[in-house]
Amino acid sequence: MITNTQLPKNRNILFIGFLLVFTIIHSQPKIKFGVGSGFSFSPDSEITEAFLDPADSTLQLDNKKEFRYNLSINLVVYPFDFKPRKKDRWEDAEWLLNRIGVISSIKLVELSGDSDLLISEEKIQGGMGIGFKFNNNLFLAWSYDLRRRRELRDFFEVGKKILKGGTPLENLDLDDDTLFTSKVRGIHSLNLIFTL
Repeated sequence: MITNTQLPKNRNILFIGFLLVFTIIHSQPKIKFGVGSGFSFSPDSEITEAFLDPADSTLQLDNKKEFRYNLSINLVVYPFDFKPRKKDRWEDAEWLLNRIGVISSIKLVELSGDSDLLISEEKIQGGMGIGFKFNNNLFLAWSYDLRRRRELRDFFEVGKKILKGGTPLENLDLDDDTLFTSKVRGIHSLNLIFTL
């Protein structure tokens, strides 16, 4: 159900998306594929992770910084194709606009701060962004990506044991849908992309 407070935000996103697609279609863009590497971080300062205290099996929450290195594949679209008019390239607005690109990114591999290698198997693991071309093959991009996370359901209380069949649990299984639910969270990514 979409509430009244959600509608203006959704309309703004749709309007911006429409303008972006309209601009790209009518500008006969240049399209390139590329491989990128960089890092991702959460717009929230900390991510809460649940665990059971080994001493008494009570539920505890741990706040961790969300920071991961990543490897991605990218589609880079250059919507502008102007002819530069000035000798000094950095003073030429057309030259600068030609180097601005829009990207669509899919994350393949991530390395967390705990050195855990994560192969992306989620249905939602990527996003869109914008960047700047330094030369024919090097592109620096920022993107806003969507990631699906498994999070503990809200009705469990911190400091209490989680009972299943009358028996306290000794560990948490992320695949157990009675304990966890999947939520989509936004992350920021900064990547250096090598275009083909």
